Amino acid sequence: MEEPNNPFAAPMADEETYARTQERFARGVSSPDGRFVYAEDGAEFPDRCVKCNAPANGYRKQSNYSWHPSWVFLLLLINVLLYLIVALSTRKQVKLAVGMCEEHRSKRRRWLTVWGIAIPLCAAGFVGGIAYETPPAIVAGIVGMLVSLIGLVLAGRVLVPKKIEGRLATLRGACPAFLLSLSE
Repeated sequence: MEEPNNPFAAPMADEETYARTQERFARGVSSPDGRFVYAEDGAEFPDRCVKCNAPANGYRKQSNYSWHPSWVFLLLLINVLLYLIVALSTRKQVKLAVGMCEEHRSKRRRWLTVWGIAIPLCAAGFVGGIAYETPPAIVAGIVGMLVSLIGLVLAGRVLVPKKIEGRLATLRGACPAFLLSLSE
């Protein structure tokens, strides 16, 4: 026998929608605006790649994300040491487990390897330039090491923190399909 319709009862969702919603909120990851990923500290992302929304097959990249206010960068114009002190004292951090597919994991590994090899090669060029007193090799070695360090940092990032307030991180860098799947 079917239960009578109660006009005062809360609306009911089908079991699949309810399970998806519970999974999303239980993990502390959402994207209500479809532009950014909002994640609580310690959140475990869904089993999908944040770069292409393909299945991650259980893989999660454990990462610490840190952020400091953008005005702190102005201190670089005054003194690098002052910048480091203020940046470290004002930073906020969260730890997240982000899903990545095999294709994006291998692409990330490949770029980390390329930039990781480039640093000692540029350092060898710098040392060789000093040993043979060749100013262009010295300059090329320094510039190459700086570019390689920047490349290494950029290749290692999966998502980029836009802001961290308390235990909630606002992150950018996820593909539109992944963001849409979180906002459904």
